[in-house]
Amino acid sequence: MDRGSRTREVTGLIILVLAIFLVLQSFPTYLAVAASQVYVASWDGPIDPGAQDFVASSISDARSIGATTFILVLNTFGGIRTRSTW
Repeated sequence: MDRGSRTREVTGLIILVLAIFLVLQSFPTYLAVAASQVYVASWDGPIDPGAQDFVASSISDARSIGATTFILVLNTFGGIRTRSTW
């Protein structure tokens, strides 16, 4: 066996091991996503007492379905606007 063919064999083996490693790396992420329930709540509007009620009821809904992850998406300017803040 000459040196060139030995180098090709070693290189091929390294590539094979790396390919297997990369394929196996994707499985834990896939399994974790498949095993979790994600609940997404979205609030569009000012932050006011109604927002507090919405968040509380959304968390309750997420718990009732067994969600393991809760995501709250906010599209808001912030707090309550009054004449003094304009």
